[in-house]
Amino acid sequence: MDHRRLRYPAGWEWHLLLPSSTKGQTVDARNPLPELHSWLERSAGRQMNHVQVSELHGGASVIEGTLMIQQPGTQWDTAPLHFRAEQTKLVLLPPDATLVSRLQLPPWQSRLERCGSAPEALLIVLQALLDSFHEGLDRFEQRLSALESVMQSRNRADLLDEIFERRYELLHWSHLFIPIREIEGAAREAFLTALEQTDTARRLQHRLLRIEALLQHYSAEIDTLISMDDAIASLRGNDIMKTLTIFTALFTPATVAGALWGMNFRLLPWSAEPAGFLLICAVVTAFTLFIYLWLWRKGWTGDLLLSRKRRRSRKQQLTEQPGRAAPTEPSDGNVIKQSRKLRHSRRK
Repeated sequence: MDHRRLRYPAGWEWHLLLPSSTKGQTVDARNPLPELHSWLERSAGRQMNHVQVSELHGGASVIEGTLMIQQPGTQWDTAPLHFRAEQTKLVLLPPDATLVSRLQLPPWQSRLERCGSAPEALLIVLQALLDSFHEGLDRFEQRLSALESVMQSRNRADLLDEIFERRYELLHWSHLFIPIREIEGAAREAFLTALEQTDTARRLQHRLLRIEALLQHYSAEIDTLISMDDAIASLRGNDIMKTLTIFTALFTPATVAGALWGMNFRLLPWSAEPAGFLLICAVVTAFTLFIYLWLWRKGWTGDLLLSRKRRRSRKQQLTEQPGRAAPTEPSDGNVIKQSRKLRHSRRK
């Protein structure tokens, strides 16, 4: 790997350990940084988030660890960024030179030059990493808005799969955000008031709060979409089951009559009568009407057997009649008055 050292006006140093640009040629980083031999051995091969706050021999604080960052141009791939920050030394071991190239462009270059210490520069690096969050969350918001529009216009059967896909995507961004939040808190723990008095720490804190609020808002929206889909599926299932139950009950007399008259017996009631068939049909129709009236009085029919066109036409007829207003929803005051009248009549 290639070792680069950058010195800034405030007196702190930035050490970059980059992959070698020449294939087959490596440089041992332990030669220019012999005191970091143990840290390099611990960081080698680590593919998970890790943050540790410790002290040097003289009592100075140091923060080190690994941060999994998203690879540019990909949606799910991540790579480790190893870091170590002392008061006057910042060491970064990125997976490639993409992050370093971005930090050498405005406005990050001028911000690094204005930093008074290496921990403050580490917060600048975290701010640069959070830029990808805003871009990714903007694309996520577009897909979520499109999903809400599709759900409002037409609730397809496979819509729940798309909602879960957005949920997994939001979880991915949350998993990338939580370690950055942890590193920011660990830096405050390690260097205490030295960071709290800087504008860099305040800006990073405000940006973290803004991203956290967005994640919570998107999570609440997805939970609402899942609840709405469950409610719609439940209502549809209840309507289907009620409709099937009603049709089964209505055709029960005809089924019973067909089963009885389909038996292989010689003597069946009214089988030899000229009007026997018509009489049986009349009995079946009477029982069917009786069952339908009984269901209607129970309130189990109505909207289930009334189509949308008939409901719209009925509502339109009510609005077109002179001197008659369209049916409106009862207000809270009317509901309270009706409940009081009902209780008063029950007491009497």
